[in-house]
Amino acid sequence: MTTFTVQGIIAAPVLPMKPNFAIDWPSLRSYLAWLAKQRPTAIAMNMDASEGPSLSRDEMLEVIRVSRAVIKDACPLVSGLIAGSTADAVAFGKQLKAATAGSPMVNTTVVFGPDAVVELGDLGALTAAWLERRDSNAGFLPAGWTETTTRGGFAELVVLPQGPNGRLALTALYNWVDSDDALARRHSAALAASWLHSRNVRLVGEVQRDVEGDAWRLSVGTVLAY
Repeated sequence: MTTFTVQGIIAAPVLPMKPNFAIDWPSLRSYLAWLAKQRPTAIAMNMDASEGPSLSRDEMLEVIRVSRAVIKDACPLVSGLIAGSTADAVAFGKQLKAATAGSPMVNTTVVFGPDAVVELGDLGALTAAWLERRDSNAGFLPAGWTETTTRGGFAELVVLPQGPNGRLALTALYNWVDSDDALARRHSAALAASWLHSRNVRLVGEVQRDVEGDAWRLSVGTVLAY
């Protein structure tokens, strides 16, 4: 079984376009042929760099078909997926998978969850978010991979004891991530403080507790702006 290890360089090339905003297919084929010879870990199309959000569904599918035909077996081909619902994402993911004939290493990702912000007037703000992510094939394997679910959230409290124009800022941050993939799990909390020493110099310090890794971290430093 061939696995796709997410490391090294995953190339996300730009999409050549004509002056009339149509895809320049000859230039794309030439570009991808050169890129494949460099042996990247993978090539990712239909991403932001390759105009994924601006393409029609038919154009996205054709980009994948042309890319696979040019790249052949030089490296894995990865595609972005843009959808408005879970059912739509699954259906379009199947179309993209079919378009990669000879390269079944396709992952469909669905992310959803709420976020909220509570303003505390001039004293600061409380921000919180929760997300759930589902990957159909997070390992980009040809076969034998089951759906992976990752969920988690964070809460951040920013306090400005002296108001928005004061020198002191205090921050409390909590992170929690649980996943079927043990390497993705995170659980930590941190307290930080910053002091505006002068107009372009800020002193910062933070203490962090890594619950998952059973470790403490302390960091201090300065932020300069010129």
